[in-house]
Amino acid sequence: LEKVTEEMIPEFKWIDAGRSITGCKNALDAAGPQNSVVKRVMKEGVLESFEVTDALRRYPKTLKALSLLDKDDGWKFYKQGPTGTKVYSMYDDKGHFWIKVDGIFKGTPTTCTSIWKEGDLFDQWFPSVTWSKMLKKESDAEIVFTYGGNNPVGKSESILHGWGVNHLQEGFFLILGGSVKGWPGEDGEYKEFPKPPFRTMRNWVHDLSILVEPLGANAE
Repeated sequence: LEKVTEEMIPEFKWIDAGRSITGCKNALDAAGPQNSVVKRVMKEGVLESFEVTDALRRYPKTLKALSLLDKDDGWKFYKQGPTGTKVYSMYDDKGHFWIKVDGIFKGTPTTCTSIWKEGDLFDQWFPSVTWSKMLKKESDAEIVFTYGGNNPVGKSESILHGWGVNHLQEGFFLILGGSVKGWPGEDGEYKEFPKPPFRTMRNWVHDLSILVEPLGANAE
């Protein structure tokens, strides 16, 4: 557990952390409450710490995202772009509409993460986005930002929370997230975001999952 809190979590290795914590919990359960190690761990409250519980909260979300992105069943091919990018769509059991875009991006992993981490610059990169702003930066891999603009039915905006999953040792990393209604302020208290501007619709993104797989050690 010490390696989890001192190495894996600071490096955003949520899959490794989840595996290690789950394995530790299973071993403790098998040893029984009278085991001396179990007693010490329970006394120190390591498994109840914020870092461990937060890792256990994120771990199943990473597995769900990987399962959804890796599977072929259920996805319906929609179109192929001029650069070879393929677009798929799917309705899940809850009636949510999913879109999957699969293609090759020329760049480095750092470039991919920079595009996400610099969401406040969306209004400089995308013609349809007329405003974007960083609302909170929790770490180098976790942000909350908003962006919006004009579309055929009027103005709309989105407020997204996203966080990174470092798993490059097995050939990929993830960016996971979705819409949020509010976020803790500088004082740590949760606050809901103000209502959108007049005649502006706020979009709700249930889940955002981005899987980046470098094609080689020096791939661009």
